[in-house]
Amino acid sequence: MKKTIPNLSEADKKNNALKKEAFLLQLSQIPHQGTAGFFGPHSISWQLYREPLVLVGGIRALLLQIAHPAIADGVQRYSNFQEDALERGKRTFMAMAKIYFGDVEVAKKTALQLHTIHSFIKGTYKDQKDNIKSYGANDPDLLLWVLATLIDTTFLVFEKIKGILSTQQKQQFFEEAKTTAFLMGIPENSFPANLQEFNHYFSHTIKNELRVDETSLSLARAILNNRYSSKRISEALALGFLPEKLIVAFELDLSKTTSKRFKRIIKRIKFFYFLFPAYLRYAPAWHQARFRMAKAEGRRGKLLGRFYHWLSKRMRIPLGI
Repeated sequence: MKKTIPNLSEADKKNNALKKEAFLLQLSQIPHQGTAGFFGPHSISWQLYREPLVLVGGIRALLLQIAHPAIADGVQRYSNFQEDALERGKRTFMAMAKIYFGDVEVAKKTALQLHTIHSFIKGTYKDQKDNIKSYGANDPDLLLWVLATLIDTTFLVFEKIKGILSTQQKQQFFEEAKTTAFLMGIPENSFPANLQEFNHYFSHTIKNELRVDETSLSLARAILNNRYSSKRISEALALGFLPEKLIVAFELDLSKTTSKRFKRIIKRIKFFYFLFPAYLRYAPAWHQARFRMAKAEGRRGKLLGRFYHWLSKRMRIPLGI
């Protein structure tokens, strides 16, 4: 997954140890829902993420992330991104599935693994004014931007395919995202207080913090030329979901043909996706979580939940726990 693990100085090791101790303390203070984990069946997070629709916005989320020069530098230096660009996105969604649908132990273990990996990732980058700044992957502002791209992409993609979310649903999801933020290591004072502040932060970051340079463009080419879909489909999905500023910055095709292609793709996704009954559309992690809860209550659980539970003991399941 990583190209290299740098040798840390004694000072860096001590600093990482102190940060890990603080992170573990933060994890221990997050309220949870018992067997359900940190969210549960009544959370809007479970209701949205049981539908794997957010994967349609995976390219958008990745491009938004690498448009931040610090994240682009970290990805370029510490991952084999050029060989398999979407692997990073896959790992992100797998980790988020465990955080949202795993029990308390699985969610905390996943959070700690991410924190440990990020503790090795450090470097420098140029901001929009060409000032050289240092960064670490566990910096709250970088973690916040990664989470923000997932939150905003979730809203955008879900409404484009499934239907309009009410203001109440969005507000509830945002409040639940504060738990996700704490699990990622984002302190409470670094996270927007409400949805309105979040929207302002998101717009401000796009306008004032993002910078598409040669590193970002190189990574973007790898994302758009991935092995899972044709370049034309990838570019159409990027064009249809990205802000106009980044469409231009990433040198995407602005022709009417690409725009029409995006509309056709969304139309086909809607048609084929909703051919399946809802229960069969839901992500394996949701079924596994429901089975875990049923088992804890002395019930047998649904057949599909039992199947995914059995399968997960033998292999890694996409979007599973």
